[in-house]
Parts: sequence; structure tokens; C-alpha cells
Amino acid sequence: MFREKNSWVEYLAIFVVFSLVILGIYLAIFHQDYYKNTYAEEDGFIESLTVVSLLFASSICVVRAFKIGKTRGVTFLTSLCLLSLVFIFGAGEEISWGQRIFDIETPEFFQQHNAQQETNFHNLKVFGVKINKLVFGKILSVVVILYLVVLPVLYRRQEWVQKLVRTFAIPLPKLIYILSYIALFLILLTISSKHRGELLEFGGATLFAFIILFPANKELFVVETQQSQENS
Repeated sequence: MFREKNSWVEYLAIFVVFSLVILGIYLAIFHQDYYKNTYAEEDGFIESLTVVSLLFASSICVVRAFKIGKTRGVTFLTSLCLLSLVFIFGAGEEISWGQRIFDIETPEFFQQHNAQQETNFHNLKVFGVKINKLVFGKILSVVVILYLVVLPVLYRRQEWVQKLVRTFAIPLPKLIYILSYIALFLILLTISSKHRGELLEFGGATLFAFIILFPANKELFVVETQQSQENS
């Protein structure tokens, strides 16, 4: 799976991601006001790109569900639909479900339990525990490591993992994206954690969108007749 050829679109996407991240790092170090109030502000440039990437990934799942979902079975179709909803949820959380865009007043529940008094779940504080740190920090980090490091290795060695991937429509990451994630994490260590979040979300979301678009196991997401033509 690691011998997959990468298209120029993938190289261009990775180049753009790292160019914007490196620019963000530069601004976070030398022009902090501009970084905070313009480049990485709420509903600003970087956050908008993150939302676009998440919606793009969601649309890919929807298209595949319509094109090939029924030919792969109910579980495959359901998995694509659920993954699409996960991306939509992520996009909604990024923009606080349009609260600032449409100037919607924060409901009382979120005023009391949301750390930033916004209409979203990732900033909730429940029983003294910040959801953002627990779910979107620790738990998500473990999931990402399992997905990028453990899953590709097990997929090559264990038949039951291969069956699991096929059944639940799991797109496998190419080596180029695994290395890109590692590089992204390492270069973001050069700035403080308070400036790191938006850039990590943007880079992570965009790279994952392209994993969805160009998975290592691309044959799983091709219509049977089309796959036969490609193999002939």
C-alpha cells in the first residue's frame, strides 16, 4: 500500500497546507496581533479553510454513498453516511453552528456551561472537565495515532483488519500523509500551545480530506464496473 503513486494534486495540496501553516507560525511569532485578530481569528481565514476542508470531506463521503454504497452493503453505506455527518458536525462546531455569522444569541444552557459562552459542544465544561481537552485533545490524539500508525501496519499483516476496513469503508492513509501529519505536529511545536490550535485543526482537517479523496485503498471506493475497466 505504501507504493501507491501520488498525483500532482496531492503534492500541491500538501505544499499549500504547509505554506499556510508556516506563514501562520511566522505571524504567531513576529506579528502576534495580526495572527490573533486576523489570520487565526474566529470565523477568519484559517478557520474558514478548516470548515471548507471538513465540508469537502463530507461531500466526498456523500458522493461515494450514492455511487457505490448500495453495491457494498448496508454497513458500508451506513459508515459513509456516518463519516459524512462527523465532518458536518466538525464544521458546525468550528463556526459555532453559525452563531457569530447570523448573530444568534447564545442559549442559556451554553451561557452557563460553555467556557466561551458560545453555541458549541467542544468548549463545554461538564463536572469540571473541559470537553475540548478530553475528547478533542486526549481521545482524538489517541484515535489519530491508531489510525495513522497502528492501522496501516495491522492492515498489511492481519486479514481480520482488512475485512474490517472493507466492511466499514475505512480509507487508509498513504505514507505521504502519515509523514505530513508527523511533520505538521513537529513544526507546530515551535510555537506556544495557545497559538497552535487553529493551525493544527486546519492542517489536520485538510490533510484528512485528501486522505478521503486519495486513500491508499482506492479500489474499495470505485464502482465495480469501473474497477474492472481499470484493471483490464
